[in-house]
Amino acid sequence: MTSYSEKGKEVLNKSGLFPDYDAAFWYFLKGAQSGEKDAFFMLAECYFHGLGTDKDLDKADVFYHLAEKAGCKVDHVIYEKIENGGRNLTQEEIDKIVAEFYCAG
Repeated sequence: MTSYSEKGKEVLNKSGLFPDYDAAFWYFLKGAQSGEKDAFFMLAECYFHGLGTDKDLDKADVFYHLAEKAGCKVDHVIYEKIENGGRNLTQEEIDKIVAEFYCAG
């Protein structure tokens, strides 16, 4: 069975010059809600770059951390870019983002 993460990557690779970021984002979101560690990273990338969703450095930061916690290697330069462009979240704000994410599934 193909994972949601794999389907999302397939959508991006098959789209040629005009990737279907909305569809890819949906697959990564579903994959992350299913606990796929690659999907956490790809979802963070979508939020970081505004692909298939609005750019949101707060959510990108949370999902990069979830990806790292799940075992993905995350380049710490990403965290520096987020800190320079984003803001420091409180634990309450992080918990709210994570709760909204899991309740959306």
